[in-house]
Amino acid sequence: PKQHLANPDPPLGIQFDHAYHTGQVDSIRESDLIFSCTDGVTEAYNPQVEDWFGNSRVFETVGQFAGQSAEVILDGLFSTVKRFRDFGQDDMTAILARTVD
Repeated sequence: PKQHLANPDPPLGIQFDHAYHTGQVDSIRESDLIFSCTDGVTEAYNPQVEDWFGNSRVFETVGQFAGQSAEVILDGLFSTVKRFRDFGQDDMTAILARTVD
């Protein structure tokens, strides 16, 4: 099952002396995906539907490509976000790791 680690901290590098919180997942199994992205992904906005891309669409999109390579998953996510927002530009950065035994 997917887990979302909410974090109240500012983005990395914004505050030099900030003490960041840590989080913990319930369990990690072989082939699980560990994913993180910038707000350029989650806050992509589509004025036609008056909605943000958001975390739920990120989970859904990554899940659609979950059996593929990290490159295919990220390409699929970035393409989906670009089609969703259909205009404008913001930085989009994401990291993805798959656990191995």
